[in-house]
Amino acid sequence: MQNILSCLLFLLLPFVGSIPAAAQYDNVFFRLKPSPQKGLLLYQAGAYEKAIPFIKQAIEQEHNSQFVLMLAHSYALTGKANDAVRLYRQVGDPQQLEARHLLAYTLCLQSLGRTEEARSSFYAYLGKIGEQTEVAEDLGKSDLYRTAIRYSVHPLSINSRQHEFAPVLTKEGILFVSDRKRGGIVKRSFSSHVTDLDVYKAEARSNTRFVNYTRLEHTVNSSLHEGPATLDTVGNIYFSRSERNGQLSLWFAKARAEKDAWQEAQKIKIPVSGNMFHPAVSADGRLMFFVSDRTDGLGGTDIYYSVLQDGEWSEPVNAGPKVNTPGNESFPVLQESKLYFSSDGRIGLGRLDIYEALLSGTRVIHVRNMGAPLNSSEDDFGLVWLPDGSGGYFASNRKGSRGGDDLYRLDYHVIHLEGTVLDSTNQKPLAGARVELLNPDGSTRQVVTNSAGAYNFTLYPGESYKLNIEAKSYRSRTLSYSTLQGKQYGKRQFQVALERKTKIFVLGNVRLPNKKRASHTQVIVYDMAGGKPDTLQANERGSFEVELDTESTYSFLLGCDALGGVAEFTTSSRTDASLSHYLNIDLTEQQQYKVTGRVEGAEAGKPLVLWLTNSISNEQLLLWPENGRFSFDATSLAGYELCLQQGSKSRTLYLSQGWKEPQREVVLSLQ
Repeated sequence: MQNILSCLLFLLLPFVGSIPAAAQYDNVFFRLKPSPQKGLLLYQAGAYEKAIPFIKQAIEQEHNSQFVLMLAHSYALTGKANDAVRLYRQVGDPQQLEARHLLAYTLCLQSLGRTEEARSSFYAYLGKIGEQTEVAEDLGKSDLYRTAIRYSVHPLSINSRQHEFAPVLTKEGILFVSDRKRGGIVKRSFSSHVTDLDVYKAEARSNTRFVNYTRLEHTVNSSLHEGPATLDTVGNIYFSRSERNGQLSLWFAKARAEKDAWQEAQKIKIPVSGNMFHPAVSADGRLMFFVSDRTDGLGGTDIYYSVLQDGEWSEPVNAGPKVNTPGNESFPVLQESKLYFSSDGRIGLGRLDIYEALLSGTRVIHVRNMGAPLNSSEDDFGLVWLPDGSGGYFASNRKGSRGGDDLYRLDYHVIHLEGTVLDSTNQKPLAGARVELLNPDGSTRQVVTNSAGAYNFTLYPGESYKLNIEAKSYRSRTLSYSTLQGKQYGKRQFQVALERKTKIFVLGNVRLPNKKRASHTQVIVYDMAGGKPDTLQANERGSFEVELDTESTYSFLLGCDALGGVAEFTTSSRTDASLSHYLNIDLTEQQQYKVTGRVEGAEAGKPLVLWLTNSISNEQLLLWPENGRFSFDATSLAGYELCLQQGSKSRTLYLSQGWKEPQREVVLSLQ
């Protein structure tokens, strides 16, 4: 970020004799000082870029480890990570450095992609400052690259050779902060390179093209620094401003009726002993998160929140250790129940990484690193999402930036699967087909095709899915669908053809033992492939008719008073499916009997489970044998499968049909 965060922190720190820090080296007295003194004064003032040549001269005159540390720290804070790491290692074991240098060394390693080294030194840093926080517990849990394929990043046309950052959505485009040159305005340098931060607006012509950028009116911008800013739903603006005494404070300007116009800004009165900047306000303007360097915080800069009550802002509350770390937290953005912020106090992908905090009111439930490509090996900050979730905007000084910090568009890639279900015979669309999508996490989504046989799902790149498609009178299909390859966003077409179930007609006759027709016999037809059984009744002549699907086996169970019968019919063996088939079934006396059993070899104290399956109806019954004994009622028409289990031991027994006695005893011996 070319030290933009440091610039904002040191923007107007308490001055010597109320003279800006820059003035310390803008006079004849400063120029007469020796190089070591010049380097020290500039380093202490936060003017790291300007301090570097003088510190190097001091080292050439007298090799002093303190000046080497100052030079390494200046390199670290101005984005020269390789030079910083080299110098820190010249001093000795980096893990023996004092805390602020060890943190700077860690962030340099991280920006160079040396994650494991950075992780080790970060643990050493936490141990040095005595922190036992959730920061350490969360390290390494996120797969920072897992969702990288779901996003793409594009620079905005508005970027210049100066700095642009802190985007804010408006109805016409965006607001942003920049230090771009202004003609006729005397610039003031408050740190290593930043001059006159102001709030600008720009109109959107496309997702990445913005035009007509202009500096906001004087009611917001002044001769000092302004920004970042934020808006509530009625257009009131909240922003940071530096004051001439060196203090950073929060300001508020009420919206006027004209577009992008505000009344004179007023300072927000929040009882804070320290600098306040980077406001993030809720839609109703009653909750505000902001950044402060209060001495009671958890690190360099922390995120706090305050609530508007009876026209006054409450005492600030620290957002807590789930958000704040021993490092620096900054650039909060509040959108509904989520707080986005940047931090250099965690091991991620770069110096400043963007994090998402899920909120319940003001309580932080969970924090996660947003991962690549939003985060890079450099500084990434100020994320704001578009209302439709299709993407957002943020700032970064990643490789390829036009000038320091640039604005980028983040596109959230989704695949719109536009499917169609057809009849395989005539290719006509099938309305009312049920399409079930099995997501990679095991959850499901279901839709029904419309009159055009169409359905759609939103999918994500880099995943594998399953589609289950069913339609009445058609064979169901289960298909795999992958987004690992191919176009990673936009629309995809997917057609599925279902085959009609070929039907055959079974004409049945039911006869009594004396060969006479059995009128009004109840007939239950079980499809052994599953599904709900069909129940019908024979007419007065004992005849019935049923339509069956091919390629399945059916069981016919018949009952009439004390008589019963059973028959199997396999349609897959019928080659003349277009014709009717005849089935004659003779009823016999239906014998009811009781099965009693005992279990041998069971372990005492462990539960026994017995699954009972009826061979005709395929119905299952769960029994819990007590003291090793069980019983159930059975019929001679059916066979039964008994599956007994206790822990890892099991036993299966099949009881054949046709039993004629009133009672049947069995023994199950566990193996």
